[in-house]
Amino acid sequence: MNFFAKLKARFAGKAKPEHLRRGELGERAAETHLKALGMKFLARNFSSARGEIDLIFRDQDCLVFTEVDTRFDIVEVLLEDGKASARHMFNGNEIS
Repeated sequence: MNFFAKLKARFAGKAKPEHLRRGELGERAAETHLKALGMKFLARNFSSARGEIDLIFRDQDCLVFTEVDTRFDIVEVLLEDGKASARHMFNGNEIS
């Protein structure tokens, strides 16, 4: 193992579990979609004593609180097949 590989291994930390990586993928897809609708992004993973809110946006004079629940089977199709993008989940297009 060369010097740079050792350095990377030392500081890279542990890889995140699969369910957390998929959850982050779903949150990024939802954030991209809501931004495309013209909403202004305010916060991600906001925590308080009452719980956590995944995404917070502003749509004109309304606050939008978003809980993202990523469906593993849809994400798996998107990642493995490469036939569709994350936008298909939101546009209602069929994945074949």
